Amino acid sequence: MGWTVANLLIIHCCVMGVVLLIIAIILWKHNLFKWTSAGFWAWSSFLLYYFLNPAFSLWQNDLYRYYIHLDIAGGVKRGFWILFVAIMGIISFFYIYIRTKTKPVTWNLRLKRLTVPMLLVCFVIIGFGVYSLLSYRALILNSKEVVVEEGRFVGEVSGYESIGYIFLFIPLILTTISDSRYLRVGGFISSVIYVYLALPYGWSRFVIVSILLAISIADTVRRNKGWPHISWLFLILILTVSLQQRGHTNWELASVGDELINLASDSINNISSALGSQDASMLATWYLESYVKDTLVGYDYGLRLLNYVISGWIPYRLYPNKYFIVDWLDKSQPLIPPTIEELLYGAKSTLLGSFYCEGGIFTVILMAGLCGFLCKKLDGMLSSDSPLLVKTTGIAWMCVLWMIFGSSDTWGIMMLGIIGLPSIALWLVAPKGNNKENQI
Repeated sequence: MGWTVANLLIIHCCVMGVVLLIIAIILWKHNLFKWTSAGFWAWSSFLLYYFLNPAFSLWQNDLYRYYIHLDIAGGVKRGFWILFVAIMGIISFFYIYIRTKTKPVTWNLRLKRLTVPMLLVCFVIIGFGVYSLLSYRALILNSKEVVVEEGRFVGEVSGYESIGYIFLFIPLILTTISDSRYLRVGGFISSVIYVYLALPYGWSRFVIVSILLAISIADTVRRNKGWPHISWLFLILILTVSLQQRGHTNWELASVGDELINLASDSINNISSALGSQDASMLATWYLESYVKDTLVGYDYGLRLLNYVISGWIPYRLYPNKYFIVDWLDKSQPLIPPTIEELLYGAKSTLLGSFYCEGGIFTVILMAGLCGFLCKKLDGMLSSDSPLLVKTTGIAWMCVLWMIFGSSDTWGIMMLGIIGLPSIALWLVAPKGNNKENQI
């Protein structure tokens, strides 16, 4: 029988849909299918990238990207192989996630409120974050030109300056989860201003969606509920679809409102096209990327990830050769044809796909299981018995999981590190153990 790409995707969606449905039922029985569960966000990501996108691509008969990638990657056999690998990775993740026990995470902190030194550090974080937001996202202040080559900030502007506005996640969540009604209102207003000022920059889409998710998760945790108000779900859906339709086009700050209203008015009609869009076609990228790793260049064996962990956090101006392992790996691996390189440029194959690049199916199973373990520990950070800083950091990390599972291991490590830097600074000045001095 001659299998077609359409046949492949039909079978893929049927099998993947059954697997994800069974997992959803199991999560529900364990009280883990909820807005404040890392397992739910992993499941949602798998649903989007491995089921909804191919399903809606089929429905709209928009299979061009799948055709092109599979044609190069050896046909539908590659597709069936990746289906098997994905299922094994998903099962490994959720098996470990459900089996892992969790308890409140404390980081050796005993206070559930901020101290004076912590507030002073928080003000410094806010100041730097606001500078970054106004300079490189709202484009209000006179800023230096951002020069990025192959994902590296090589100009006068460092990566920290450009993405420092993400540091504001922690202060915004801290106020939103506060017991004080006035602080919560102030946090909500600040979040609205943050979204408005981030809208002009076309590459801020995932940050805007993530901060809305963060505030909704914080509100849900504070109310000790499993799900947010329906209004949050509607707002996040409308804004996500609108930003997807926008693409990466920059806007003028003065016209942000009109531009967003125009897109939002048609967002309901555009849901199907957003789900089947190239932005969510990570599965097609996995087909081609796995072929490249299996047959052309070989696996990375975690070397890229190791390089990001060791020196990726050092500013480029201080250490221009900080990606020495990545550069060595690129030079030692065979070159791939320009056509394939162009198709893969900037594309992501999901977190499981990046694990495959490290060492094939066994690495996917191993690393997916490790992620399941870590995600269950992340749930413990949102416990009502966890200190305020721990809970805030857990929410900040959880709100970007949907994007991390659709991206790569190196990007995920980088993003979690950026979000966590303010928490590290606050933890360093926070009283440990049972010390209650300066509590306010």
